[in-house]
Amino acid sequence: DPLIAGWDVEGLYQSGWDGTDLNDATITSDARLVATGDDYGTVRLHNFPSTDNKTCLAYGGHAEFVVGVEFLRDDSQLITCGGNDMAI
Repeated sequence: DPLIAGWDVEGLYQSGWDGTDLNDATITSDARLVATGDDYGTVRLHNFPSTDNKTCLAYGGHAEFVVGVEFLRDDSQLITCGGNDMAI
């Protein structure tokens, strides 16, 4: 998984965040996409490297914060884990 600090992932952080709102990030095996989960129940899909926080797709669905995101080994699906809602 990528380190979530540095120029190549600065676009993962949304405007107004305090630096603790991004909970997890995972990258595809070909290093083309990175997915994130945040404190607001949102999963985002970014191109990698990600330098612009406006160029991503955002998906809702978790009632609370997203504590984990992980692509399957073949990158065919993304698994996300919610916090208080305990949804997968």
